[in-house]
Amino acid sequence: MVLLEYMIRLLMGKSDTMFIGLMVVIFGYYGWLLWHLKDDFNKYIINFEERGKNLEKNVKCINEKIELIDSDCYKKMLKKIEKNKILLENLQKSEEDTAKELARSRQDIISAIKDSNEDIKEIMMILMNNRPRSINKKESKKETGVEE
Repeated sequence: MVLLEYMIRLLMGKSDTMFIGLMVVIFGYYGWLLWHLKDDFNKYIINFEERGKNLEKNVKCINEKIELIDSDCYKKMLKKIEKNKILLENLQKSEEDTAKELARSRQDIISAIKDSNEDIKEIMMILMNNRPRSINKKESKKETGVEE
């Protein structure tokens, strides 16, 4: 700041016209700069308003496209959900039919085992009854030494 004051005093001391010329140049430059800044700012404001209008149009267009895409997606998803629902119902029916058939097969197997159980008992009794006799016969033959 001291240097600026020194230069102003130096210029004032040498010549008043030179000082006034310097002041005109400095203030003229600042005035010209401010005028350009104001002009650029006004241009920016005008462009901003135009961009705002275009932006609103773009936003509306984007919203319409998004709604269209959403509606298409929802329709497709609803169709797929309906198909999956039908498929699941068919699978459930098939599973129920398979469970019923397995239960029937189980009952058939159990009844077959029960029916054959008596036959198996009879065969085992015959085998058990014949075995001791044959064993006793062989032992008795060996002990007596007599063959029948």
